[in-house]
Amino acid sequence: MCAGTADVSVAEEAGVLAELCGVEVERAYDVGVAGIHRLFDALGQERVRRSQVVVCVAEMDGALPTVVAGLLPCPVVAVPTSVGYGVGKDGLAPLLTMLNACAP
Repeated sequence: MCAGTADVSVAEEAGVLAELCGVEVERAYDVGVAGIHRLFDALGQERVRRSQVVVCVAEMDGALPTVVAGLLPCPVVAVPTSVGYGVGKDGLAPLLTMLNACAP
């Protein structure tokens, strides 16, 4: 999953690497919390609910992994990025958000 369209390249890199390792990959892009209805649409799909692990790529405020981890029972890997716009401080802002999250 990735929060915004600026995060797609990083999410694709993770997806391609997983596929090279033999993992079946489903993608859900542009599902950030700023348009949370898109996230809820993605989470309502069977392919997402049956996931064994979710990789969430996010910049800006880095909130997507925390929200997803609170809604799905599987492990969530949070990946902060320095791409995109806003005051992400080269990925430091989303990293700190992800480290301070109350979701496991």
